[in-house]
Amino acid sequence: MNKYLFINVLGFVKIEKNVVVLLILWVSAILLVNPLGDFPLNDDWAYGKVVEHWLKDGKFQLINWGEMTLFSHVIHGLVITKVFGFSYTTLRISTLIISFVGILGVYRLGNICGLNSRASFILSFLVLANPIFLSLSFSYMTDVPFMTIVVWSIYFFIKYNKERATISLFLAIVLCIWAMLSRQLAIVIPFSWFFAQLFSPKVDRVSFIRAIVPLVSVIIAYLSFHSILDELGLLPNTYGSKLDYLKELILNPDLRFLRNTVGYVLLFTAYIGLFLSPLLFFLKGNFFSRKDRLFIVAYSLAMTLSFALMNKLIPSIDNVFIDFGVGPNTMEDFAGNFRDAPYGGKAPVILKALLTLVGFFSGGVIIIAFKNWLIQVHKGLLFNEGFILMIIACYMGPFMITGYYDRYLIIVFPLMGVFLFNSLTVHKRRMYLASITLIGTFLFFSVAATHDYLSWNRKRWEVIYLALENEIPAISLGAGVEFQCLYFFDNDNPQWYLRPEPEYKITFRPQENHTILNEVEYSRWLPGENSIVLTKKSGNHNE
Repeated sequence: MNKYLFINVLGFVKIEKNVVVLLILWVSAILLVNPLGDFPLNDDWAYGKVVEHWLKDGKFQLINWGEMTLFSHVIHGLVITKVFGFSYTTLRISTLIISFVGILGVYRLGNICGLNSRASFILSFLVLANPIFLSLSFSYMTDVPFMTIVVWSIYFFIKYNKERATISLFLAIVLCIWAMLSRQLAIVIPFSWFFAQLFSPKVDRVSFIRAIVPLVSVIIAYLSFHSILDELGLLPNTYGSKLDYLKELILNPDLRFLRNTVGYVLLFTAYIGLFLSPLLFFLKGNFFSRKDRLFIVAYSLAMTLSFALMNKLIPSIDNVFIDFGVGPNTMEDFAGNFRDAPYGGKAPVILKALLTLVGFFSGGVIIIAFKNWLIQVHKGLLFNEGFILMIIACYMGPFMITGYYDRYLIIVFPLMGVFLFNSLTVHKRRMYLASITLIGTFLFFSVAATHDYLSWNRKRWEVIYLALENEIPAISLGAGVEFQCLYFFDNDNPQWYLRPEPEYKITFRPQENHTILNEVEYSRWLPGENSIVLTKKSGNHNE
């Protein structure tokens, strides 16, 4: 029986020992990485701009970057910056707080879905240690806050289905609307709830009302939000552009479209499989038939070989998990290439092949687990698993057509983890120890990689600010994507990014026909070079 450490807060909140351990791990990771530094990361400059504009002018104004609703994401940034002042450090810390709320949500979701406390801890620890989740937590990107709201909304939906307490359904709907006000895709939750309820054994008028109310509520909230922004002329040109692209692909399919979709599905199984691989220690010995085992082995070997021949070994999806670390790397000397860490950080091919093999092997296990679950469904509907799988399918469906960044998958990791734990767990002490050891390895890599990512960005911006203080004009300085976006983005000019070749550049290595003006080193834990240079275009070069 699980031992609890109870801490009473206002007499009714109970915090388990496992939650305290997760909090200690999370705080330790934050201190090791070091979140300080007033600089943007990835696309969070765009969301920071919206917060800053609202803070100064008292007006919510979306910009022509991205297609999200974004409102609720900006609200939490606005609240914390009103108290502590605007800076990207403040915004980053707000995300770190929300991230732990998300980790706690994963733990509670595991509990409500029938996992024991140790299994819920493993699942939460697995999310915490994920390099994509951890690195995004140190930014003001929307991914982690959105995931947090979604997880808690799902928790209250399942809690309501189990206990029929109206307050749980109310909280689920409120959180669903709040998630939709960050990203429109949150509509997949009430949509999945509706169909999961309809497929339940007893469907009557009352159950139909319970099924339809959340969906109607979210749709009304979205249409109202859209109408208000449209009426005020606040809708940017890019709003909802991904939906238009999705329609175009569906209405005009071709062979390339079909080939890409197959590739997206296969990569999905590999990435999800890799980051859920510590759960393989809990496989029941009799879970698979001989045919199942043959399929998994053949699938993993064939897919790994195919992706090796196509030079698509993991990591092969853009954005956060890169070779070898986390990113994206947006410096001038890596223009357009966001999949590599700074110089010297590449993983050996054998390691990438091993990661890919593990990913496809674990992905094969997921496929068989899903097949076996479908067989069980005929014997009686398993609501929790059905609801969760419906959410995953509806959420990932559009991305399997349009393509996706690896960061879009962080919502799927905990949901698929709950499904797998319920499908194939055998609870033995040595299994937990083995799983925790592997997750600890993930955490070590994630912390080191995120530390390096923040470290080189921190040093880059120190050099940028020093250059500007020394009267180097911003227009003459090339310092990477975030710098260019932050200083030159023009909401009214679609070609704002076009500017003359900068005379000065900040890069990892000296560029051809450039003279080094300053060279600094940054702290790096993973292998590779650790310097950043400020250079000036030489006068004696061939045009």
